[in-house]
Amino acid sequence: MREIEASELTDLQQIRRAPSLTTINGIGFRLFGFQRIRGTSLSLATHWLVVFFLPVLPIARYVVEPAGLDTWRFHYKVRPAKWQYRWQLAMVILLISLMVVPPCVDWLQSRSAISAEAAAPPPSSGSQPSRSVASATPAVAAVPPPPSVVEEPKPKVGPRSKTGHRIGRWRGANGPNLFRLVNDTEKDAAVALVPVGKNRAYRYFYVRAGESFQLRKVRSGTFRVVYQLGSDWSEEAKRFLTDLEAFRSEDTYRFRTWEEGPDADGWIRSYSTDLTLTIYTTVGFPDGLDAERIDANELPLPD
Repeated sequence: MREIEASELTDLQQIRRAPSLTTINGIGFRLFGFQRIRGTSLSLATHWLVVFFLPVLPIARYVVEPAGLDTWRFHYKVRPAKWQYRWQLAMVILLISLMVVPPCVDWLQSRSAISAEAAAPPPSSGSQPSRSVASATPAVAAVPPPPSVVEEPKPKVGPRSKTGHRIGRWRGANGPNLFRLVNDTEKDAAVALVPVGKNRAYRYFYVRAGESFQLRKVRSGTFRVVYQLGSDWSEEAKRFLTDLEAFRSEDTYRFRTWEEGPDADGWIRSYSTDLTLTIYTTVGFPDGLDAERIDANELPLPD
């Protein structure tokens, strides 16, 4: 990481609120281009608009400080560099070109078609219209075959999934919160974060017995933890086919972000939820997940 001197920072501006770092389906805002400020824990970073997690348009530069995994404290706003102004101008020219050029091409093509139609010779007066001749052969009704009984295929047992394997598609917004799940049982687990009042999982992932998984970028909201234990995982059926047990947390868990400040130095500090839960064979541990047993048909659907 390139280092810069603190004296190189000019036109520092106080900020009242930290900018957004949220992405939805790969579109949103992220920080790139970190430059460490020598002799401090601060860095200079550029706030970008991203499309499919790729930086597209630089918005502004900030003096930031790490506050945890994918979490930053924003202290000052810095005047954009010259190349950022040029980049923004180039993106504006590109957008105007995309809006202006296609209509012009369509107009030219329509004018060419009108000219070609006007230049075509008129049909001769002696030409006779074509006639269609109907066949006199009577139609024979097709006799449908007798219905056959088709047995539904049974779900197939696939290879054992690895810890962190995504179950279904992970859609919905991301966020700065963190969720750790420890599987302290002798069975593999499929764990889902389900928004309260819904039956579709926001995030669904696999954790092997005796292992843990750290889920990052959890959006803010209130969730229940629903999980299943067993063996012989079927990716097709999204459940275990042997020794299946299903559970749902009795408590709800709220993920949120908040800010404190400004303090005496004018700094605004941002915080986010960091939650760790453990699945035990026996309930009652301080950090254990208190859950009730549910029917397998009550398991949430992957998104």
